Amino acid sequence: MTIYTTGTVTVSNGSAVVTGSGTAWAIGLVTGGMLSSEGVSIPIASVTDDTHLTLAYVWPGTTAAGAAYAIQRDNSDAASVVDLYDKLSRVLVTLSLAGITPDNSGTLAKRNALTLAAANDNYLFLHAELGVAFAFYRWDGPSLSWIGPFAVANAVASGGVTSLVAGLNVTIDSTNPDIPVISASGTPMETAIHAATSKTTPVDADELGIADSAATFGLKKLTWANVKATLKSYFDTLYTSTTLARREVLTANRTYFVLTTGSDSNTGLVNSAGGAFASIQKAIDVASALDLSIYAVTIQCGTGTGGTTALNLKSFVGAGPITLQGDTVTPSNVTIAATSANPISAANVRGKWIVTGFKVTAATSGYGINVTSSQVDIGVIDFGACATAHINVEQGAIATFLNNYTISGASTRHWFVTSGALIQCVSKTVTLTGTPAFSSGFLIASNAGGALISGNTFTGSATGTRYVVSFNSWANVAGAGASYLPGNAAGSTATGGQYA
Repeated sequence: MTIYTTGTVTVSNGSAVVTGSGTAWAIGLVTGGMLSSEGVSIPIASVTDDTHLTLAYVWPGTTAAGAAYAIQRDNSDAASVVDLYDKLSRVLVTLSLAGITPDNSGTLAKRNALTLAAANDNYLFLHAELGVAFAFYRWDGPSLSWIGPFAVANAVASGGVTSLVAGLNVTIDSTNPDIPVISASGTPMETAIHAATSKTTPVDADELGIADSAATFGLKKLTWANVKATLKSYFDTLYTSTTLARREVLTANRTYFVLTTGSDSNTGLVNSAGGAFASIQKAIDVASALDLSIYAVTIQCGTGTGGTTALNLKSFVGAGPITLQGDTVTPSNVTIAATSANPISAANVRGKWIVTGFKVTAATSGYGINVTSSQVDIGVIDFGACATAHINVEQGAIATFLNNYTISGASTRHWFVTSGALIQCVSKTVTLTGTPAFSSGFLIASNAGGALISGNTFTGSATGTRYVVSFNSWANVAGAGASYLPGNAAGSTATGGQYA
């Protein structure tokens, strides 16, 4: 015989409800037991909660508060077993709806592969195999064997199963009211996705399923906003890597500085030894790697930074231009003195460069400025001695003179334009010092090259042929006459050349 006496009770004459104080009736397995107090004993019909229960009939004794009591639980034990089994059955059905669905993990073969011993007594196994009735088996430790199956049921013998609900990939066979069977006739995930309605443009709140590898591949969801943010972070990292660098996009004009006291490990953004570059080519390379957008870049080169290294202008992205600037008052302060190369070259360059404030010389071979399939504007330049030509423009290139400039050294040619290229120098003052000699001619135009060179003023003198225009080339001097260009020998035209 087991007795439950925890707490006190309040009973009222004519009422079947008993109120407890300090009691725990809900978990005390007292339903069906016998409550005794004040010399009266009545069976318990039901338990509402820890402090309220209902008797089988109304209390016939006197009303009492805080009275001692006792519940004899012998009769309640059998009732509790039935109640417990009923609750367990509902729990198991609920588990099946919460994710315990048929798969290969619930086969009897899998069960038999388990290694169990006597210490695993009462270990439960849920058999949830496709097309087979839901059932439980219990491991019996003393006999070292499985006991069962124990059927899972949640309905009376005369009705259908009502608590199971069909879901994705699961349909319910409720023809057997005692033992529900789950079949595999639901729509597989891949089939469901394929049959779904298409959506062309996702929005941030849309959701995608994902198997989370960090949580044993449990099902998780992502919103489209999550996907976009993750991809942005990934590509931002990728584009700033050394293997796939993204151009910096300018939001304002920028100036780089070059000083003889600078260093190519500097940023080039400050006009000081600790901020400027040491070489002009370094500044050209850095500026060319930018996306200028709608802004302009200036490379300001300090006195003495020219040197003997030939400079190569490079392509860039954006509206530009990039201005390569030395000393526009005294260009000789920034002299590019190449020996057998072109001091400044632009070959197949995309984007417009402006070159100003330099003196260029090429001792044994090379053009002072070479423009091939590119566009270069020329500002204040001092053309010193150059072996091949002061400026060569070819293969559809365009060179435009923006400012007055100086010729201080000789060359075989001053202007050399060929292969469909164009030189434009209009209404400028060209100052010649020291009577430079041009052995081939001041202007050489060939192979459909063009020279728009009207309205200029030439001060000083030169020796050599004034012009040679041939092979369908042309020179527009706006009727200035045959002696317009510097030199002491008459010019000529040939093979479709035009000088007018």
